Order: sequence, then structure tokens, then C-alpha cells
Amino acid sequence: MPPRSAPVVAALLLLAPLLAGCTTPGGIAEAPSEVSSAAAGTADAPAPSAPTWARCIHPWPCGDGSEWPRDLEGPFALAQIVDVAIETSAGVLDGWALLPDVPEGTRVPVILEATPYPGQCGFFNLPSVGCRAHANSPVWEIDDESPEQPFFRPLVDAGYAFVTVNLPGTGGSEGCFDDYGPATQQALADLVEALADEPWSNGRVGMIGISASGTTPYAAAIENPPSLKTIVPLGVQSNLYTFSATPQGALAVEGFFHARYAASVSATPPLFGDPTDAPTAPLRQAQRVCPEVAAYAAQNQRGLAGDRDAAFWEPRMLILDFPHVTTSVMTVHGFDDAFGSGHAEQEDDVWDALVQAPQRMVLGQWGHQYPTGGLLDDHPGGEDWWEDVAIPWFDFWLKGVGDHAPRLGIVDWQDETGAWHASTAWPPNETREESLYLTGARLEVAPGDETTSFVAGRSEDNEREVYCGGTAPVYLEGAAFETTPVAEPVLVAGNPYLHLRLASDAPGGLVEAYLYDLAPGFECLGNDPDGETVWLSRGAADLRYHAGTLVAQDFPVGEAQDVRIDFWNLAHVLQPGHRLAVILRGPGTGYVEQTDFPMITLEGESRLVVPVTEGTLGGALGVGGAPERPFLPS
Repeated sequence: MPPRSAPVVAALLLLAPLLAGCTTPGGIAEAPSEVSSAAAGTADAPAPSAPTWARCIHPWPCGDGSEWPRDLEGPFALAQIVDVAIETSAGVLDGWALLPDVPEGTRVPVILEATPYPGQCGFFNLPSVGCRAHANSPVWEIDDESPEQPFFRPLVDAGYAFVTVNLPGTGGSEGCFDDYGPATQQALADLVEALADEPWSNGRVGMIGISASGTTPYAAAIENPPSLKTIVPLGVQSNLYTFSATPQGALAVEGFFHARYAASVSATPPLFGDPTDAPTAPLRQAQRVCPEVAAYAAQNQRGLAGDRDAAFWEPRMLILDFPHVTTSVMTVHGFDDAFGSGHAEQEDDVWDALVQAPQRMVLGQWGHQYPTGGLLDDHPGGEDWWEDVAIPWFDFWLKGVGDHAPRLGIVDWQDETGAWHASTAWPPNETREESLYLTGARLEVAPGDETTSFVAGRSEDNEREVYCGGTAPVYLEGAAFETTPVAEPVLVAGNPYLHLRLASDAPGGLVEAYLYDLAPGFECLGNDPDGETVWLSRGAADLRYHAGTLVAQDFPVGEAQDVRIDFWNLAHVLQPGHRLAVILRGPGTGYVEQTDFPMITLEGESRLVVPVTEGTLGGALGVGGAPERPFLPS
């Protein structure tokens, strides 16, 4: 997946006919280094006060020194690496614990990374850290002077036991890999309670991780194990279905890949040491993958064209159980996290779903990574990920250090200019939704009478020549719509979506949508358009699943229906003179190829709904009637 700033050339070709009388592209206007005070957000404003907390009531610490000696401060050296083998309902889970060197008799809080990546200390540590072999033979020397310290070393320095454990069916763990299903969820809860009972543990456990390892904290939290006091998921998967498909059912190629990868990684023996030392050695490799996951992978190979198994998917829609979570949560996510495509669909509904959890959120301009190395510059809570953000959060919940949890109830979010903003919800509760209607080639404040038609098919089936300021043809597929240039900065923050009123001449097919920022210099496609457009987001709907169900049903041929297409989350400033553009087309390379390539006709009341925090696009306000986004908690 290219970065979000990279233009998708095939889609950009659609813009040519919008722009009449052009010659060659002009120079791109340089974005100002700062946005206006109106668009700068509220990062410098006082944060809302944290709610009063009930001491010693889950998950709140007592804060009286019982969780951690008040006069004990680090940094602490690494004392030892301890193999752990934890009995759970899914079998014995294999891992290791890195213990800090603390005064004798001191019990330390635990931070757990539960991962499917076999034999590794963590997703980021393999290049520089050999972790350990089985048979209790560490290959990582305990050397505080070594420049090659593991990524999680700041947690040990701060006095935490850092524990990495492989999920069932991965690495050296028993059981079978069930792709974060019910067996893994219960095993994670068992694991949390077992670690809380270790003789070196103070009984308070937190979890952290990114990607697959960032999904396990959610999978554990929905079981509400009493010793789990906080989770910090990054690069998350809150809904395994919308990791594989858009909310409107368009199956992503990366979702295909995920199923096959999950199956293969679970069947891999440990990377270090003698695989025969692993508890699972007597098992055949095929038994490492649970039967339902193997069946899902095989179904993926067939394209998931028919009904999608609710019995498989619903337990893995973790977000459906978020309303019952009571542990504290700090969700961290990058707006440019399109790794595997499905990561971009995951964080936007978390805040409203976690109705009982004390929570905070950090959203910024990065990809599939921890926000280190300057990515938190000017962040109101501090610029260093470990020292200013993660460890103070863990210190409160696991040690009882501090009068309140840092920035509790706050969403810190960063727009693409680098400016930070603070809200008490995500999408921001300052947002207003403006509706712009797809009329002709424009995005207008009022619906029009005309219809727009295009073939949602392969480009070779659908190309027709149009001309842009010369004799060289530019090929068009789909339909494109744009606003007039904005007069002042417009801050778009949240989840734009399309509410389309469309008819189709086929019972199925896929409609893909792109959202672009067009700079003043973008006039036509006679030359390289790099730098003149910014790809903001995309979405897609499979017409057989337009109602958001798991059941395939023919789209009524020739009958106009309401279809919703959600775009990825974003926080973007549209600068003066820029335009917002929507492109509709057939399936691109990011989605599984379709067999139906219908003629789509959009009626005039079709609209783009844009969440605007500052400035205005001049759209209509308070327009209702759009279909609800599917797969969300009621």
C-alpha cells in the first residue's frame, strides 16, 4: 500500500475532464508552515479535568504506596530473563519475562506483550535481539552498556517486568491459532491472571503491542480479567472483519493475505533453538491452525463471494464487546496507518464504544509504528513516547503514582500540518457535518436534477478518450466531483462518508471511492502531477453487501438504493485555494477482483458528508437519512 500522500494515477485520470481550458500544470503552492489561529486547534488550551476516581476500585489504584513503594525510583538494571510457561484453557503458553533489578521483596507491575510472531521478543526486535533459545538458554547478553537494547527496554528501566508470550499455536505455545477468536480471548484472560499471581508481580497487569500484538490487548480486555488494569494498543485491529473488508463488504487484497499469513506464521516453529524443545513438537504442523481458521483461509481463496460465516466473524468483531470493557485504555493510532489496508478502518469508532472504560487517545500523522523518533514533537502531553506518554500512563494505573491518570478523557490528535488539538471525543465533538451534493462534476450545497453514470469495471473495459489542452489523450474511468477553491483553511477531522442514491444494471459489483486535496497548480494531467494532489482517503462498497450484513443478497437491478461508503479516518487542513475532490470508479488493485462490472447511475441527492472542525466548505448542515455504519455497538 503506498503512503496516503502518493497519488493513485489511474484514479487521478478522472480529474482531467473537470478542468477545461488547461495547458500545462502550474507550480504547487507551498503549504504555510502554520495554520491560522482559527484552525490551530486547542492543543494549548487547558485540558478538561480528569474525573474523580474511586481509590482501590477496579481499575483505579489505591495510590497509597501499596502498589509500589513511594520512595522507590529508577532507572533499574535488568536483573534476569526468566522463562515462563503458563497453563491456560488453550494449553501451555510459552514466553519469557525480563525482570528489573529492584530491592529484595519488592513486587513489580507486569506489562505483557502477547504475540503470534513466533520465537521473537517482539515485532520490532528481531534484527538486533536474538531473544532466547528454548531450553532456558538466553542468546541476548544482559549488558546495560550495549547500544543494541530492545525496543521495550525503557519499561524495564522504569521498574516493570516485561513479559512476551506467544499466542496459542504460535512459537513454542501449545494449542492452535484461532485468529483472536474465543479460545485466544479466554487464554489471554487466563494469562493475565497467572502473571498477576507470579511471586515477583504486584498483581497489576498492563498490556501493550502494535498490529497483531496490539489486537491482543483488546481481545483480553473484552474478557475483563480483574488483574488487567490498563491496555495500550497501537496500530490496532478492533474488528477482524473490517480488517479483511470495508464496512460495506468490499474484500481487500490485504485481507486475503492476512488470512494466509496468519495460518503460515502459526505453523512456523520457533525461530531460535531446537524446535523439538517446544511444547508443541509432538503435534503435526497442520494442527497449529484451528480448523475454523483453516476453513476461513480456504474460503478467502475462493473470494468470499457468498455468505460470510457469522459464527466465525462475530466473535472476532471485538468492538461489539467494547461497551462491557472496564479496564483503562489508551488507544494510539496513526492516520497514515494503511498497512494491510484494514488498519485504517479500526480506530474511528473505539471512543464511543468504550462507554465504561477510563480512556484517552493519541492520533497523529504516522504509519504502522510506535510514535517515536520525533513523531510526538509539540505533543501537549510531552514529546518522548516512553518517558512522557506511555510510562506515566502505566505508572498511574499499575503503580498508583500521581494524583490522576495523565490526560484522562482527552483525545490528542494531530493534523497534517503538525499542529496538535485536544478534544473530549473522537471524532471531535467540535465537528459539524457538512453535506455536499454530487452534481455534474461539482460538489454543491444543494442537490441537482441531473444524474451521473459510469461503468464500475476494469479500465480496459471502460476507457474512453478525453483531451486536456492538447492532442494527447487522457483516459477516463468512473466519475469525479470537486468543490470550488476554499477561501480560508478548512480542518477536516473524522470520517467523511458518501451517502449515494444509486441504481445499477447488475446484481453485484464493487464501487470504489477516493478523496483528494487538489492544489491550485493542479489543472490537468499533461505532466507529472506529483505534489499537486494529496490522496486523503479511500473506501469501497460491494453492492451485494451494501446493507452491511454478512449475507450476500442481489442488488435490486434498476432500482435506486441508498448506499453508504465510509472513508478512512483523517485530520487534514484544506489550505486556501485548494479544492476537495471525490472520485468514484470500479475496483482498483487494492480490492479483490469482481465478476460484475455494472453501469452505475447516481441520482442528484447523492452526497459527500464531511466532518469539519474549523472553516467551512459551504455545505448544507443537519441533513439526515444516511444508512448507519454497520458492525457497531448499539
